[in-house]
Amino acid sequence: MATDHPIRVEQSRRDVLKFAGVSFAAAAAVGGVGGVGGVSGVRGASAAIALPRRAGQPTTAPQPAMQGAGFYELTLGDARVSVVSDGWFSFNPPHPTLAANATREQVEGALKDAFVDPADVRVQVNCLLIRTPRDTVLIDTGTGGAFGATNGTLLKNLSNMGVKPTDVTAVIITHLHGDHMLGVLNAEGKPTFANAEHLVHKDEHDFWAAETHDFSQSKLPKDMLPGFIAGAKKVIAGAKFTLIEGEKEVRPGITVVPSPGHTPGHIAIQVDGGGGGKNVMLYMSDTVHHPAIQFPKPDWAVMFDANPDLAVASRRRLFDRAAADRVRLSGAHIPFPSVGHIRKQAASVGKGYDWVPSMWEW
Repeated sequence: MATDHPIRVEQSRRDVLKFAGVSFAAAAAVGGVGGVGGVSGVRGASAAIALPRRAGQPTTAPQPAMQGAGFYELTLGDARVSVVSDGWFSFNPPHPTLAANATREQVEGALKDAFVDPADVRVQVNCLLIRTPRDTVLIDTGTGGAFGATNGTLLKNLSNMGVKPTDVTAVIITHLHGDHMLGVLNAEGKPTFANAEHLVHKDEHDFWAAETHDFSQSKLPKDMLPGFIAGAKKVIAGAKFTLIEGEKEVRPGITVVPSPGHTPGHIAIQVDGGGGGKNVMLYMSDTVHHPAIQFPKPDWAVMFDANPDLAVASRRRLFDRAAADRVRLSGAHIPFPSVGHIRKQAASVGKGYDWVPSMWEW
């Protein structure tokens, strides 16, 4: 049963890894799209007052919920861009999950500096919907509810916006980890977004579709790897992917930016609604897993990185680009509504970056 309030579910790091590993394959096999659980963000606080309807008066169509009911919308020139919540899950304990190359004391200290309780670290899951005069493009499809009761809310929140799965014309998957792609298929193993072209980077597709996989540099527990692989293969088999190579504009104003390391074909997405400047936003996907960690300490690598050194290099390159160009940023795991800017820290502070959330726009 769906609820309007977050359900508090305590999960250990092993629980999450179990969902992220073995349950990838199980969830991909049974679907699990939609789901129940808490909606990240602020629920709409007001409701329309119903007036008496005269006999014969036509009924009006339900109106989409207000800003904050599981989605956050802004206008970038000709594009309407919406961060859509798929819920959240926990990383407890946060070490080594969020920074395998740092000490437990360092990780917990960074979290405390950001007023985050190390015993209750929640990682939010966001997708991105881009609507232009030509297309309705969804970036990532969320967990499909495979990571527990607090996630799998993408379809519900799209419905809050008045968007049906059949409205989506393209689905771009930033990488084939379960919290980004298990919503691709429904309970019958068919594409959830039946009218959409599905796109993924060729390097990503080829890595997971191969018979053998090189995880020699990853810190992910080996017993979790079969689940990651099975989940990716299930989605590859169930969706006919168009393969992207290099940095490419895949739709007018929507450009794929390779950022490998977290996975071999991980990508960021740049949206330009026209005119550049304030009409540009860079969606970084898993370049950042927690703002208290990778912004101030960009050299810290999450346990899930396939190639940690390459992931760090990609992160610094994207951060430098975003800070220099002063573009808006969003990400899969930056707390909802996940819109803001970054700036380089003062030399007296460190060699990292500060996350500056944007003012909420109603």
